[in-house]
Order: sequence, then structure tokens, then C-alpha cells
Amino acid sequence: MRPIFLTALVVIGLGAAAVGGAASSAAAEAVAAPVASGLSAGVDDFSFSSYDADFYLDTDHDGRSTLKTVETFVAEFPEADQNRGIRRAIPLDYDGHPTDVDVESVVDENGDPRRFTAEKNDDGDFLVVTVRSDEFVHGAQTYTFTYTQHNVTRHDEATDVDEFYWDSVGFDSLQSFDSATVRLHVPERLAPSLTGKASCYAGPYASTTACPMTSEQGDGETIFTAGGVPLGAHENVTVAVGFAPATFVPRDDSYLGVWQGWAQLAAALLAVTGAVLAILWRTAGLRDARGRPTVVAEYTPPPTADVFTSAVILKRTSRAAASGFVALAVRGNLQIVEKPSDSMWSKKPEYWLHAVHSDGLSSQELEFYRMIFDGTPDNRRELKKNDTALATEVQKFIKKVRATAVRDGYFKKGTAGRSLLLAISVFAAGAATMVFGAMLNSESRGGSLPFIPLAVGALCVAISWLTVFRTPLTAAGAELRDYLKGVQLYLTVAEEERFRMLQSPEGALKTQDATPDGGQIVEIYEKLLPFAVLWGVEDEWAKVLGTYYERTQTQPHWYGASTGFNAAYFAASVGSFAATSAAGYSGSAASTSSSSSGGSGGGGFSGGGGGGGGVGGV
Repeated sequence: MRPIFLTALVVIGLGAAAVGGAASSAAAEAVAAPVASGLSAGVDDFSFSSYDADFYLDTDHDGRSTLKTVETFVAEFPEADQNRGIRRAIPLDYDGHPTDVDVESVVDENGDPRRFTAEKNDDGDFLVVTVRSDEFVHGAQTYTFTYTQHNVTRHDEATDVDEFYWDSVGFDSLQSFDSATVRLHVPERLAPSLTGKASCYAGPYASTTACPMTSEQGDGETIFTAGGVPLGAHENVTVAVGFAPATFVPRDDSYLGVWQGWAQLAAALLAVTGAVLAILWRTAGLRDARGRPTVVAEYTPPPTADVFTSAVILKRTSRAAASGFVALAVRGNLQIVEKPSDSMWSKKPEYWLHAVHSDGLSSQELEFYRMIFDGTPDNRRELKKNDTALATEVQKFIKKVRATAVRDGYFKKGTAGRSLLLAISVFAAGAATMVFGAMLNSESRGGSLPFIPLAVGALCVAISWLTVFRTPLTAAGAELRDYLKGVQLYLTVAEEERFRMLQSPEGALKTQDATPDGGQIVEIYEKLLPFAVLWGVEDEWAKVLGTYYERTQTQPHWYGASTGFNAAYFAASVGSFAATSAAGYSGSAASTSSSSSGGSGGGGFSGGGGGGGGVGGV
């Protein structure tokens, strides 16, 4: 039997009596050490004059064993105001499955009802029935519990018999009993299946001490009477009676033995079907339009889209704000100013944005410009790490940019509804596998099998949600995407290759000069810097740009620093600025085994059966 202690609401620990057989010696040792609670130790300073239990064994219409227990505790409370009642712990499991405990009543010696509450303990393996009076109780007090259970027998493989192997009081009682008696009532229709072997064991856990046991014929039943012995604290009486094999139909613990197993399989199948449909929808209905067959280098910003739309197309919205700051700066609409930090705790520089003018901005860029500077003193704004107000505005702005991109024809329309319906359907099927799996697990059915459909359902939900939540690009969107990839290609090739590209016929056409000079190159490279930030290669590109500033003996009008111009320092500063602004303004949002030798034939022990539990004062 596996003893398990109750929560810290009682001084005693209410342990389970053997759930289907022998427990480990370590478990036995644990019985002798009740859990301490916040209640006064005096609440258990009383005894029981008697314990009488009547076990009514029978079968249901399916042939499975049932048990009605009527047990009477007579407590002897002190005259001092110490106790208001008792608490009974009934194990919920036996032999690895629940017994469906149902408490019908608690009455006194006159048959009058006593108020009680019944709830599971924290571990969920005991039903704790608390009988508490509003007033203190004194002297002899009778508590008769009546409750029913199912599947209370087991088949012992070693002896090839069915057994009713049951504990009575349990081991987690600090009180002694002057007398403990157990009576097992076997109906007449089950009597022919009795093997004639019956045993009684009394004492602490694992005791093999036999106790008196007799049988007699009653009114349409056979009655086994056992015990009649005194018990000390943590002692128990166990009875074991043998029946012929197949007397009782064992509980069907198989996965498909109940409707929940079939329902979980059906839900898992629906989830798999939905996941397959999601993959097909992703590969067909959500595929981007065909873009360029080959990505070619592009040396100028895209003519039809700004950095914000480009960020949405490339799904790099986390760098949209940083790219936007740089884009407006190189066009002269604002200036980025770097200042040494005033903090003694940090040497990182501070970055400020100074408004210059809003000429030449598109409506989308103008909204971003006003978002930065509206309401700021002197049209200046410090970029702070935790500027949640601006970060929230950036996220809202990116959502508008995404909606505008859909309206402008960069994304396909009409796919979101079908994608959402498919995702919800798969999610519902996956959730159903979880619900039915939990039901199977709570009833100890199917072993680990319920976890397989559950895992399949969860995987299908993940697959569907990862595949269907995207909006495919139109032909215009695919063209812009590939154009931006061409910009990335130009940004990342060697400088000699870039210069050859600028001197090529196509490059000359775009730059209006077959052999651009240093000043023209600076102008070209400045315009590409926002896209270098978007692609995350601003460090390398700023180094290239800084080199041309030194060659042409110029300085960026859009970037101010407290030190003299230095190409290396400039590159590091641009990289630091991009990292700071990108980070701050992202737009992305069990039971024990049974006795191997059986109990009815004399090979058992006290605590080797089901039932039991414990009792204590409140």
C-alpha cells in the first residue's frame, strides 16, 4: 500500500492503504511520520472506543465488483473544548484505477444526519470527508459513514483466484482503538464462487500477524467477521477472501474500452486531415506570385516603395523604424545627433533626432515624421531605450503600412478568412484530443496511449498555425521583394564589383553618368544606407560610405557627433544608432503493486489491500 499524506490542514497525515498490493519498505517507514500541520497537536489527543465496518460486496449488471461500506467510529473526546468532529480519508484508487467513491451519508448514533464536506486532497488520491460541528463536542460521539465504490476486487496471478483484499481503518491515525471489527457480506449468488480461503491481518503496515476470522450464513448471505482486536496508533485490520477465477469481470482499462478513446482517435484524425489541408493551402492558395527568375543587383532605392513598405514586404518590420530614421536623415528631413552620455553608469552615447523640414515626403513618410516630432520641445526627440509611447505608435504605424500595402496591391486579398477558418478547425480538433486524453488519464484508461493522439493533435495545430497565417505576395509584391533582394546583393558584393556595376550600361542609365565621381558615389551610397539598415548590414555599408566621405573630404550633413569626422568612428556610430533604434522601436510584435502471493491464502499482510486511508480529529 502506498501511504500518502494529507495537506497541512491536519496534524495527521492521511495515507492510502494498499492500492492493490504490497508497497515498498520505504513507504512503510513513511507511515510512521505524520505530516505536521498548523493545528494544535491537541486536536488528535483522543481515542476511539470502537470501529465497526460492514463491507457489502456485490456485482453490477456488467459483472464488475461493487462495495457498499458502512463504518462506525465511536470517538471518546475529552471534556475540554478541543474537538468539533473528525475527518476521514478514503483512497480514491485501487490497483491502478479509480474506484468511483460516492459518500452517501454520515449519521450519529440515532441515525440523525451529520453535516459533512467531501473534497479531494492536494495530490488527488484521497477523498477527505470532514464532519465538523459548529460547537465543541465532548465524550462519546458516534460517526457512521456510508459510501459506495466500484471495481474493488482483483485477480491474483500467483494463486489464480479473484480476491477481495481490503484494508479498514488505514494507517494514518494517531488514535488508538479499543476494538476494531470488520464484517464482509457476500450475497448468496456469489457464495458458490468462494474458495474457502479467507484471512485477516492486524497491526502496523506490513504486519503478517493473523487476527480471528469466522464465517456464518446469514439471511441470504455469507458473513465473514474479522478482527475484534485492539489497535494502536498507525495500526489497521485487513481482510482477504478468495473467489473462483472470473467471478468478477475486471475493469476494462483498455484505450478503446470507453467512448472517449474512440472520440480522441476521431479528433486526432480530424486534426491530421486539417493539417494536411493547411499544407496544401499553403503550397497552393498561399504561394507568392512568381517573381524574377534571377535576382540582379540594384543600385538605387525601389522607385515605387519607401523603406516602410519594403520592411513589410521583407517581413523585417523590427528594423522599419531604424531604417525610417536614417531614410529621413539622408534626405535632409531630420538630423541624427550623437551626444556623450551624462550618466556615470553608462558610456553609451545618447542619440537625438532634430527636425529640419518635411518637404518632399510622401503621405506615409509624413505621418512617420509627425509621429516622431509632434509634441516634442524644440522639435527634438531623444531616442530612449524604454520609450514605450513611441514604440507603441511605431507598432500602430506598421499595421497601417501593412494595410496600405494590401490596398496598393502588393498582397493578395481574400485569403485571411479561409486561413483563419482552417486554423480554428484544426485547433478545435487538437483541443478535443487534449480534453478526451485528460478524461482517459483521469480514469486511468489506456496507460500512455492517450498521450499519442494528444501529441499528434498538438503537432497538427502547430503545423496549421505556422503554415496558414501568411498573406501571399501578388506579382507587384514579388517584383518589389526581388528588387530589394537585388539591393541586398549590391550592398554585400565587393567594392570593385560595385564600381564595375556602376560603370555598366545599366548602371550608367540609372545614375545618369557612365563614370560617377566620388561625390555622386556618396550620394548613391547615402540613399542606400536606409536599406542597408533594413537588411542588417549597416556596419559594413557605413564603413564603405565613411571611406568615400574621407576621399571627398566631406562630412555627412545629416549626422552630427561631438568628435571630428573619422570613417571608422562614423561606421561604428551608425551601427550603434541602428541597433539602438531597432531594439527600442520594433514594429513586430500511481498506485503500488499487489502482493505476489495473494492475501486470502495467508500470504498477505496488514495494509496489502485496497481501501484504508486514515482518520483524525478536527
